[in-house]
Amino acid sequence: MKALALWVFVWLTGAWAYAGWPSMKVNVPFEFIAGAERLPAGQYVISEVRESVVSVQAQDRGASVAVLGNPIYTRDGEAPRMVFHKYGSHYVLKSVYSSVSGGITMLPSKVEKELKQVFGRPEVVALSVRG
Repeated sequence: MKALALWVFVWLTGAWAYAGWPSMKVNVPFEFIAGAERLPAGQYVISEVRESVVSVQAQDRGASVAVLGNPIYTRDGEAPRMVFHKYGSHYVLKSVYSSVSGGITMLPSKVEKELKQVFGRPEVVALSVRG
């Protein structure tokens, strides 16, 4: 048990030393799902806290979630953005692109898989972010 607690402590404190891409701000005008969490519309700060782990934190409501994904690479000059899959009236965070070195595409969650079965192919919605 002590070994597990030590590992968790090292992992959490290591997040402060990780030099991922810089934090970005975005206004999300709709409720959305990130990982297994449903988050309200509002202002969010997005950052990479570990390799392939994105933190999504609400500025005014305290809601936050960390989501695991896979790295994606982009061409220089591509605009930073958040991409959502829209199934009916449900929005699911699919990827985050930084202004630096690409971004992260989220692994499909159980919720997204269920929505895809019901609604089929999603509409893609992108929001601009600012650094």
